Amino acid sequence: MGATGSRGRTRHRARIGVVAAVVCLLAASCNFLVRSSTPLGGGAASGASSLASPNHDGRYVVFVSDAPDLVEDDTNGVADVFVRDHETRSTERV
Repeated sequence: MGATGSRGRTRHRARIGVVAAVVCLLAASCNFLVRSSTPLGGGAASGASSLASPNHDGRYVVFVSDAPDLVEDDTNGVADVFVRDHETRSTERV
């Protein structure tokens, strides 16, 4: 099991490397890499964000965040789904 487990970890790391390379190439081809989880006052969000999914041209990004400071009146205390419009620089909780 030791050799098989080691090979499995190596393959997993290789796949992660390929995915990271593709993401870098896509970001380079779009010529930007932008933070989507920017709070109302600017800076860094006060909670974690994940599962970001941009549309085909990168204008809109859908993501999940438990940060309560991305939109006004987010007082439910749980993670929410957001859409960020990078053209208008607005974030909407959906």
